[in-house]
Amino acid sequence: MLNRFVRALLLLPVLAGSAAAESVAGTHLLAVRWGAAVPLTRDTNEVGIVDSPSGATRYYPADAKVGSPGFDFGAQYLYNLRPSFALGLDFDYNATQARAYDVISYRYDSRPRDLKLLAVGKYSWLPEYRLRPFALAGAGFGRFWFKQTQGTAPGQVRPDGSTTTETLMNNSSTGFAWAFGAGADADLTERLVLTLDLRWSQLAISRSRFFGDKYQGMNASLQFGYRIGKI
Repeated sequence: MLNRFVRALLLLPVLAGSAAAESVAGTHLLAVRWGAAVPLTRDTNEVGIVDSPSGATRYYPADAKVGSPGFDFGAQYLYNLRPSFALGLDFDYNATQARAYDVISYRYDSRPRDLKLLAVGKYSWLPEYRLRPFALAGAGFGRFWFKQTQGTAPGQVRPDGSTTTETLMNNSSTGFAWAFGAGADADLTERLVLTLDLRWSQLAISRSRFFGDKYQGMNASLQFGYRIGKI
């Protein structure tokens, strides 16, 4: 994945030459993207563990990042109101991977996933050039899923002598979502557009069901778009 981004970055200066009205008012853009999704939120809740043989519950801080880097898939529709400004819709799905961490004799696995649908606005600088840096912002709604299991750490057993894995949490919630992003568009042809997209997002989640009231993440992706309309 990193090598692909490096190759794309090396290609962009070649595409930076001026061209006539590369971004045109009244045109539509349909695009798909894929890349990397990195969770930023930490689980700071305390973990209650039954002490053996007393049977008393002791609490220990988890303080572990929720999930591990995974894959991002998205789609976007934009309408250019002006050469430098567009409005549209953005769909984004993050399939992050599970993260394991140990607390005393137990191993916890947590895996978040989220889906967002945002109304977005995009401002581009140098609309008359083939290479155009941009800033993007969006707001809408998202769906969040979170699963957490508790097993035993390597070489450890439960107080009853077993090594079973239990599901502690398997919930979902819907909430307000928003995102900020930046990147660069590069015209491969009059119709095809390659985009480097970097963005930060936040999704409101249910504190009563999860580890907090918000989930944050970063995305780095490559997007391929097709321009529709008179050029």
